[in-house]
Amino acid sequence: MQELLIPHEHILDCSQLVAPSCIPSTRLSYQFGEVYIYSLFISGPVFNQHLNYALTFLSQSERLRYSSYEDYYQGISFLFGRLLAKRGIAQQSGCHFSKISINKYGPFGKPISSDAFFNLTRSGPFIVCAVSTTHDVGVDIEITNTDIDIMSISEYLRDSSFDFKLSFSDDCSSHFSFYKNWTRFEAISKLVGTGLIANRGVSICSCDYLLTFEYLHLTGHLCAQLKT
Repeated sequence: MQELLIPHEHILDCSQLVAPSCIPSTRLSYQFGEVYIYSLFISGPVFNQHLNYALTFLSQSERLRYSSYEDYYQGISFLFGRLLAKRGIAQQSGCHFSKISINKYGPFGKPISSDAFFNLTRSGPFIVCAVSTTHDVGVDIEITNTDIDIMSISEYLRDSSFDFKLSFSDDCSSHFSFYKNWTRFEAISKLVGTGLIANRGVSICSCDYLLTFEYLHLTGHLCAQLKT
């Protein structure tokens, strides 16, 4: 398994995301193509001017979904996650991000854009989006929570009916190793777009990267598949 470090300076805040300049990304060159990782941190309540700006780039259906969130931070996470995805897709496809549409969904609910492949993941105040014009992608991140009983969860996953060729038989005695396995499990599921329960017999993809984040207790995984 290879590792990709996300530098601290590549993690945006909301004010940077609404700025007109290009937003930074971490690039991975792999198998005749590239995948770009965009990262965002929501540090607290968002200024109204930034909130209103972000809302102008949502479609009607996206605005309805945003309005349906009763929790403030869940709504903000959805809103700025979509804006992060649209800005990343725009930078890689050459389109203006006001023209990017994310109103299509796969059979199990995976969001789809006709302009590029992308996938979003959230954990606490962090949002990460993987974008590629050459590879379908799945990405997952998790904040390291040292209070959970990793041994019980690991045993459940080993004994469950999930028919993955992704094994939890690796060492899960530490929280880092547990989250490394779990985010990989999720990323492959999100790559194929079927969800954990529906997914059966999925081969491990060749593009399989552990994501680490400079200065942060955050673990992630990126999986990608070249599309021909």
